[in-house]
Amino acid sequence: MKLFGKKDETDPKVILKLRQLSKEGKYEEELRLIEKNFSNKHETYWYNRGNCLYSLKRYDDALKSYLKAIEIDNKYIKAYYRLAQLLFIHDQLEDALQYFDQVVRLETEQKLHEWSSPSIFHMTICRNELYQQTKNEELLQLRDKGVKFIRDHTRFDLDGKDIFDFFLENYGDFLDALEPNIIVDFRVRKHGKTTGSKVLVEEGKVKKEDYGIDEK
Repeated sequence: MKLFGKKDETDPKVILKLRQLSKEGKYEEELRLIEKNFSNKHETYWYNRGNCLYSLKRYDDALKSYLKAIEIDNKYIKAYYRLAQLLFIHDQLEDALQYFDQVVRLETEQKLHEWSSPSIFHMTICRNELYQQTKNEELLQLRDKGVKFIRDHTRFDLDGKDIFDFFLENYGDFLDALEPNIIVDFRVRKHGKTTGSKVLVEEGKVKKEDYGIDEK
């Protein structure tokens, strides 16, 4: 198997040594051997260099190497895939999704099937995670609105309307954003009497208990 481009650059003894070093986890030596023996004009040099750097947890340098490989050959599928993986594990999901999608597109064009399945799998995870992040942001915004509503209206009459019913009507999803086992206490003065509602959010369910308040 060619690892480093043109045939005249591939030294079987060096390739064998590289495989041995990689298997033994001697990535620093492997990296030095790559940089000493192979031309940086080839995309495979940058790809394999990136793999060494990745194994050494030098992720920023690995990222640059994969990008360089793609710059030299913009149809180099393996480099797109490893770049997407790197971005994925560092939660850069939108960028990872873009590169996984590129892998699938290129393999479709070239009628290949080596990297498409794992890419589609990761794309599904990325989309789900991005959806959840968006949903969480929406819930946080709703929670802020709900907190403001409680702060502004608790203990005040709301045009004769039950404050809890009004709250559910306008901010019902807010309760989903609360931590479990949280009590929200509404108190409203109506017609000269003060009434209250205790709302307990427990295991995803909302329980309401009304009570009267003696006024002396």
